[in-house]
Amino acid sequence: MEQVVLPCAEECCGFGGLFSVRMSEISGAMLDKKLSHIEESGANVLIAGDVGCIIQCKVVFDEEEAIYK
Repeated sequence: MEQVVLPCAEECCGFGGLFSVRMSEISGAMLDKKLSHIEESGANVLIAGDVGCIIQCKVVFDEEEAIYK
């Protein structure tokens, strides 16, 4: 297994509590950017330190039937 650090890994995925509800367009754009970096990395396992980020990404992965764990 090889570790791949995503570009802008320290940037928020856009979930941040009520931010994703109150600022849904901005939140969605932030998530799209994060998901693009994940897809471009070629990784099939995602490790994150924030539960909100994991939940937000997993919802999209499940909808798209992505191969990520």
